[in-house]
Amino acid sequence: MTKFKLLLHCAAFNFLLSACGSQHSNTSSSHLNSSQSKLCFRSEADFNPNASFTEMRDNAYWMAVASKLTYLDDQSRDSILERKFGKSYIYSFEEKGLTFDTQGYAARLESEKGNSTLIVFRGSHEMTDYVTDINLIPVPFYGIDENGRQDPKKFLGYVHKGFLTSLDSVWNQLYKVVQNTQDPIFLTGHSMGGAIATLASARLMSAKNRFNVRGVFTFGSPRVGGTDFFDTMARLSTYESRIFRFVNADDAISVMPSVPMLPYVPTWWHVGELQWFDATGRLYSNSAAYERATTTIWTKRISTDWVYDHIMAGYLKKLEKLIYPKMAECQGI
Repeated sequence: MTKFKLLLHCAAFNFLLSACGSQHSNTSSSHLNSSQSKLCFRSEADFNPNASFTEMRDNAYWMAVASKLTYLDDQSRDSILERKFGKSYIYSFEEKGLTFDTQGYAARLESEKGNSTLIVFRGSHEMTDYVTDINLIPVPFYGIDENGRQDPKKFLGYVHKGFLTSLDSVWNQLYKVVQNTQDPIFLTGHSMGGAIATLASARLMSAKNRFNVRGVFTFGSPRVGGTDFFDTMARLSTYESRIFRFVNADDAISVMPSVPMLPYVPTWWHVGELQWFDATGRLYSNSAAYERATTTIWTKRISTDWVYDHIMAGYLKKLEKLIYPKMAECQGI
């Protein structure tokens, strides 16, 4: 691929994420930060850390809520977590550098349905994040040893340098949170946050049976690695440790990066089980309908749907309608 095509691809990636970032700022607080919200959720659909695979769809809604909260201030986030997830012990993390700005939070949740640990990464929001997004040089990614350090003997594949740099910047903080837990661990994130959550889950899963990674939920995540990483994740993720990758209609970020980076990544791959919403909100749990839709994304004229379908509020709205059909009759979160 010519340098011009590579620069054009990166510019498009940067533009789309920048537009989405401004939308996050404008919509997050109005949708979530309301102390007067009337609760009308079915009690049986509350977050359940011990849910079976067939019940995981309900948990997807709560993971979307958790991901949306990363765009709020800490006080608003903590208040909503306490109300929606039960008693919470929350740890915020943030590390900034010249090419990254990694933010998110970890929370130990206590409820009648069981305890769990939640790790959430924020999506692209600041200018530095967009530098991270386009830093797509493939680099080797390794699992961890018994002390949480990278183990060169555990090669997991070639992955996106920007996303791995972001994870590495906060890894020591996160490891201290989970190193002694026996609770089910859930990881989630939107956009770039979903990509980082995927890498974090791979690192935890690489520690054999030490961590109980119960579920990974990503929303509008870009591709993370090459074929070798895809093969590794297919081996590491078991029936009890599923990765659910949600894509909303024409979300353009979900088909990026698409630039081959030879020789290590001739093709970028997603990992996990696709859950695709069409424009009407119907959910497909297979790739056929999604492939038919996305193969024509780049041949369509430039559309605002590319941006709006990526915004976290759109994912949350469709999950609300799916899980709670009568949501429109009362205020949400």
